[in-house]
Amino acid sequence: MAGNTQILPNSSQDHASIEIPEPDNLLATLSQTTPLSSRCCIYKVSNTVGIDIRNAYEPQTVSIGPFHHDKESCKATKRFKLLYLNSLLDRAPTLHTNVESLMEAITSLEQVSRECYEENNLTNLTSKDLVEMMVIDGCFILEMLRREADEVPISENDPVFRTAQMHFKIKRDIILVENQIPLLILQCLFDLTTAPEQECFSLIELCLHYLDTIMPMDEGIGPGYTNTSLNPNHLLDVFHNSFISPTITMLYDTIEHINCATELHEAGVTFKKNDNASSLFD
Repeated sequence: MAGNTQILPNSSQDHASIEIPEPDNLLATLSQTTPLSSRCCIYKVSNTVGIDIRNAYEPQTVSIGPFHHDKESCKATKRFKLLYLNSLLDRAPTLHTNVESLMEAITSLEQVSRECYEENNLTNLTSKDLVEMMVIDGCFILEMLRREADEVPISENDPVFRTAQMHFKIKRDIILVENQIPLLILQCLFDLTTAPEQECFSLIELCLHYLDTIMPMDEGIGPGYTNTSLNPNHLLDVFHNSFISPTITMLYDTIEHINCATELHEAGVTFKKNDNASSLFD
């Protein structure tokens, strides 16, 4: 049904016409618009940022999760993910370390996983594609964390650790806000592929050990890992929470605006490196 046409006065001519949408069309649009889930925790950076800045938020080497899974520059590293998954399946540390069990477990978390993402619960991805992606990407992260913590030996031809350049590029991509999968997916896969009798790090400890290699600190990565009140949603959230002390209470009404470093420098403030820093905030 075509929209109604209404004639309105116009200063430059006698009349101007505009198309008014039919109420049914508007109602259909409204019915397809759903609110974000309370579980939503993985977002895309606003398109209002410039292209150069935009590139800083997008993975260049390895994609994790759905936002950039088809990015051309990241397609080559899917082979890395499959090699790591094969390695895990060959070791088979538990009876559940098989494709069928992993797919079944993540299938049960599919809807929850969708609700963690900003973009309309990822309606462009089929159940099969999403579950397969979560299994492949999740196991890739776990296997990389285990290798970094020396829980799994690194072979001479390891695709991630073979060169410092590739290792660095992947580390850079792993902590991007648009390149995350829910921690509940990682925890599920971790539980299924970790032998109960095996002495090893917990998932959070593995994450913290890995992150400490990105930003090492004299006293460890920070006190936040002991704060059980923090419930991280993904790997980047673990990184963020590791800098939050459990003893700090934020008093928002006492926080004052602090100018950025560029503005302070232009105003004559000088900066000096702290050679004894033990925290990101020192």
